[in-house]
Amino acid sequence: MRFQSIETPLKTLRWRPSLRIRLTGLFVLAATLLVSAGSLLLMNDQRRNADELVTRSLYKRINQIASTIEQTGNFPKGESYAQLVNQFGLAVNLSPVLQNFSLLTPEQVRFAFNQGQLQIDTVLPVLGTPGRVLAIKRTIRDSPLVVVVGSSLDLTEEARSRLILTLTLGGPGMVLLLGLAGWLLSGAALRPVRRMTDEAASITRADTGRRLPLPNRQDEITYLGSTINSMLDRLELSFRREQSFVDDASHELRTPLAILRGELELAQIHPGDPAETQDTLRRALTEVERLSRLAEHLLVVARAGSASLLPQSFCDALRVTQEVAARMATEIPHSLSLNVNGEQATVGIDEASLSQIVENLVRNATRFACSKVVVSVTALADRVALRVCDDGPGFPPDFLSVAFERFSVADPARTRTQSSGTGIGLAIVRAVAERANGSVSAQNNIGSAGATVTVILPCVS
Repeated sequence: MRFQSIETPLKTLRWRPSLRIRLTGLFVLAATLLVSAGSLLLMNDQRRNADELVTRSLYKRINQIASTIEQTGNFPKGESYAQLVNQFGLAVNLSPVLQNFSLLTPEQVRFAFNQGQLQIDTVLPVLGTPGRVLAIKRTIRDSPLVVVVGSSLDLTEEARSRLILTLTLGGPGMVLLLGLAGWLLSGAALRPVRRMTDEAASITRADTGRRLPLPNRQDEITYLGSTINSMLDRLELSFRREQSFVDDASHELRTPLAILRGELELAQIHPGDPAETQDTLRRALTEVERLSRLAEHLLVVARAGSASLLPQSFCDALRVTQEVAARMATEIPHSLSLNVNGEQATVGIDEASLSQIVENLVRNATRFACSKVVVSVTALADRVALRVCDDGPGFPPDFLSVAFERFSVADPARTRTQSSGTGIGLAIVRAVAERANGSVSAQNNIGSAGATVTVILPCVS
């Protein structure tokens, strides 16, 4: 017993995340980047604001010290961490806590005297904590002095630490919430797609009329669904046409086959009568020819959807038309006249295809004509017009729009013969003409009886 291999290529085992997961991942990534960037900006802004606040506080204290000494001559009692230093680096006045300490070195004092201002971040004496020292040169009571104040940065660092802790704990939570929101939003956005996918997967040949459900909104998903529904409409129409083509073809083939079988059975019943056998074989041959011609016509119609053009060749349209008319003169009733007129014109189509066009047009016209059929060839600028006119009742108004559809048959009562045809003659004309880069049209004659079918083919100079 032969067992089928169960090996599976590695690429089929590779897990691929769904679109919803990918969208949520992108949403989480974007949220992470935004939260991180926002946190950095917030921390930088907090640091800058805290530095500005400390510096403004130091400036305010220096102004208060200078103003108090200028007015009262005494060092402010409420100032707990400040010094007044002369140009020699000696403390003129200071807070009691700095009795044995100096906030600035002699070099820093000279720098403050020369530049007018000095700001440094250092470890504060006595307090032993990181702080900021600001020294500004002021003239107090006609004496140049440097007012030096210091402030601890503990509160600033503590506020920064709390902010970092808040962002560290709250940032991931915010990202998770945004990721959850992205998951829900993507699910809501893709839910119509899921419904359309399930519906599309359940559509079979038995229910080609079903369509995808569309959401009640105007967006890209609705447009996608409507586009797919339009494609399904075209596919259903094509399927129904193909089904109708098969049904009609089967119906058209059934009649000659039944007749052929009857003739052969009749010949088998009476094998001894040569005359009757000969007549039966002649009728059978006629049906075989009809069957062969019908099969060829069906093949042309079946290939009508092909985008390939006919092989590039040339022929004289007037000569080919005259030859076809001469050949068909014996097939039409004696009460009808078949006339060909026009001018010589070379068309870009082979003789067999042009003969097929003329033969089908003439055969269609003779079924409706009362007394005459006229075929004309007219050379235009870069085209050749082949017109077939009859003097019959013309096309029914509602039939003109479908005259070139396969198996489209007009009312049999309007024909002069008992047969209304198979309904594929004009369809063959259109198929062959379009494959030769031409066109075809039909209209009822204005001011006179009958109809005219016009075939436009490319002209070769």
